[in-house]
Amino acid sequence: MSTTDSTATAPARSATGSVSTWVRFRAPVPSPHLRLLCFPHAGGGASAYRAWPGLMPEGVEACPVQLPARESRMGDPLPATLDELVREAAEALMPLLDVPFALVGTSFGSLLAYELAHRLRGTHGFGPSALVVSSEWAPSEHHRERATGVPALSDEAFLAELRQGQVLPASVLDDPDLLALALPPLRGDSALSAAFRHRRREPLDCPVWAFHGAHDPRVSTADMEPWGEETTAGFRLHEVDSAHLVLDASEAEVVPALVADLLAEGLLA
Repeated sequence: MSTTDSTATAPARSATGSVSTWVRFRAPVPSPHLRLLCFPHAGGGASAYRAWPGLMPEGVEACPVQLPARESRMGDPLPATLDELVREAAEALMPLLDVPFALVGTSFGSLLAYELAHRLRGTHGFGPSALVVSSEWAPSEHHRERATGVPALSDEAFLAELRQGQVLPASVLDDPDLLALALPPLRGDSALSAAFRHRRREPLDCPVWAFHGAHDPRVSTADMEPWGEETTAGFRLHEVDSAHLVLDASEAEVVPALVADLLAEGLLA
């Protein structure tokens, strides 16, 4: 288990925005014994986890994170670097870290959650009780290099890449209005992801649980297995019946498996 028992105190508002700006669709739980901070896929917003608060067991509070430049934060600029985005997220979300918490991410959100876990440990001296990742190459995985040229593609080629990788639902790709809204943050997130370079650091001291879509054309099981190298506290890889966006299987498979992991780790009462 991580050092989350030694939580931090912080003001309710930071220079980078309030909790209400960064978290949407939250259903506050009185005296929660665990919070899940949930980070969306590239181009996605908090609505990707909109159903999660209603799927949680008693005492667990799901907090869908709203990143800048999308949905309710369309007018907020996306930071120029991943490090800056992580710093802003850490400052804004600090008031929620007064109880044990887990960081949950899907696709690009996994990378963001991973970097946030390291920042909290390195800068504040505490970290998550668990890191949950899905649909994302492990930080050290060399196949990540395949994505480095994607942000520079023309719109036509970029959309073709999205379709091939099933990065966005067809309902979005086939709707010009929805696509016009999704494309700018998706390009921005893709640029941040492509600029990521793995840094050798002490492995995390919390378990890492990974979810892989059995029909994912973009990320393979082998791409995700090296996530196990990022922790000293145990690794588990689940395969679910989905394509790239495993959140499509949230209610049927992902949340039940996550709850089982939390129980096995002793994080649920």
